[in-house]
Parts: sequence; C-alpha cells; structure tokens
Amino acid sequence: MCGNGNPLNVEFSPPQTQAFKGLGQNITVYEVIAFINHEIVSTMPLSMQEGLVQKMEYAVNQPMPEPWTFYTLIRQYISEMVTGRSDAEAKAVRFAREALDSLEHKRPMYNILGWLHTYSKNFRDLDLAFKYFHNSLELNPRDSKALLHLARIAELLGRTDLSRRTYEEILIYNPDHPEARSKVNQYRPLQMH
Repeated sequence: MCGNGNPLNVEFSPPQTQAFKGLGQNITVYEVIAFINHEIVSTMPLSMQEGLVQKMEYAVNQPMPEPWTFYTLIRQYISEMVTGRSDAEAKAVRFAREALDSLEHKRPMYNILGWLHTYSKNFRDLDLAFKYFHNSLELNPRDSKALLHLARIAELLGRTDLSRRTYEEILIYNPDHPEARSKVNQYRPLQMH
C-alpha cells in the first residue's frame, strides 16, 4: 500500500536490522515516522473516533511518545483548520514545535511547520517558514515539496533570483514539473535584462 503510485504516503526511518526470537536471521525493519497524507481519525469507525483526539493529546505529553501520534494529531488539526475550527491552528503549531524537541526524524516536522507558517491565518511568518523548509533541505536536498515551498516563499519575499534558482533545481529532479517549468520560463525574460 505504501509503494510508488499508491495513495497512502508514509515516511519511514532508515532501515534497521534486528534479531527476532525464533528466527535464524536478522530482519530489516523500518519505523513508521509519519502518515503524510492520510487522515487516521476520520477513517476510523465512528465508535472509535469519540475521544481519540484527546487520547492522542494525552499520549504526546507522556515521556517518549510514538512519533506517528504527533503526525496523526497534527494532520487532524490541519484538517480542522480547513473546516474553520478556531483553536486547531494554534494546537497544530504548538504540537509541531513540541515534536521537534522529541522526535529523532525532524524533516517531516520541519516541512509541516514550514507549511503552517506559510499558509495559516494567525501564525503566518514567511521568514520562519523559509527557515523550516531550509532546515528540511539540509537533511534531504532533493525533497521536492520543501523545494517547491521554498521557491514560492522566496518569490513572496521578493527574492526572485533565489526563487528562480530553486525552481531550476526542482527541474533537475523532475524535468516535467509544471509549476517549476512555468516559473522558470517567466523568469527567463527577467534574466536577459
């Protein structure tokens, strides 16, 4: 379900080799770090949805919370933001910042914080969003989503040269990216002046 072209987008840790009781060889395992585009709460049976968010809020405040709990909870808040729930935005930002302190794999959380500070109503801070996407790219320079948001933010901040270079970098990894192709073509006449 998590392979290329499938709708469930899951981020995994680097592979780890572990020995399991009763097996004669070590097994490679991957920890689920984040469900990137899957809404867990709304897909649960109705009987299980009641109180689930509160239980996850409790769980992330305990010592050594499971990483997927942070991501699931924050995704829920982002969904609630879209529907206009007023306190969801503040909760998403708060838990995302807390997650940075407790999670080993920070790149997905940098991207979430970057997105929140780019597109939220009350916490919009393009300079901070730029910093978070930059932090993500330091961990994975080929992160296409972080590159795309960084290019958009650079343009909003009036840093057109950086925006153009970032869109060009996206085209190195994905030559058919429609937005990057369009933006690079828009910037070309500016370069010639």
